[in-house]
Amino acid sequence: MISDILPRILSELGLTVASPDISSNDTQMSQIRNLMTAAGKDICTRTQWEGCRATASIGNVSATSLPADFQEMAGTGTIDINSGGDAIYPVTDFSLWAFLTKNTPAQPYYHIAGGSVNFIPDVPAAGATMVYISRNWVSGKDEVTDNADVPVFDEDLLQRGTVWRWKREKGLACQDLMAEFEADLEAAIQADRGAN
Repeated sequence: MISDILPRILSELGLTVASPDISSNDTQMSQIRNLMTAAGKDICTRTQWEGCRATASIGNVSATSLPADFQEMAGTGTIDINSGGDAIYPVTDFSLWAFLTKNTPAQPYYHIAGGSVNFIPDVPAAGATMVYISRNWVSGKDEVTDNADVPVFDEDLLQRGTVWRWKREKGLACQDLMAEFEADLEAAIQADRGAN
């Protein structure tokens, strides 16, 4: 929880704030909030965190808008047809997609472009379920705004990522802190994947 992380960050930076509140518009808190958000967004994009995994239901359509919090497709990127039929496979090549739209295949495919997921042929009547990675890494959003916010990954990572960024911004030595952060991040990624 941010209310637990914030005092540790302030202590590590040698800053004294009575009753720290990350939502404060105080210059210092605003700066730390921005750096914390930058750290969180960076951490979120480094792997497919289990806590960022989300699903979207897709009806019998030829195209649908991507979820507002969409970052990337999860795992292999296939979309499961609800009836237990074939999976819908991704096509990333524009020329191949153009060919498929003129020569409808039996195997279903999808293509992401312009904020939409396009299907060929249409999604079957049973619908489908898309598993994706959300960019919302803290309490259902993608930025820190409140002391009650909770990151989906190890809180210590957010602390370390904020501290080295603050030091870098102030022109202070931060290389060792950045290296420690990267090592801890790699260990956390392995643990999230169940590799540790």
